[in-house]
Amino acid sequence: MRQYVEADIRTSDGANRSMESRLPKWMKQKQNREDVSRAIKRLEIVYEKG
Repeated sequence: MRQYVEADIRTSDGANRSMESRLPKWMKQKQNREDVSRAIKRLEIVYEKG
């Protein structure tokens, strides 16, 4: 998910089968990219610590 959010160019087949197609619109908007990426990184740290 983080790779998708941080990507400059995002591709999609338009089908509702991928994780990316199910993300909320605000999460995919460029203006929110840094905040979403930062939040994902925090979640990864919490997950790794167990």
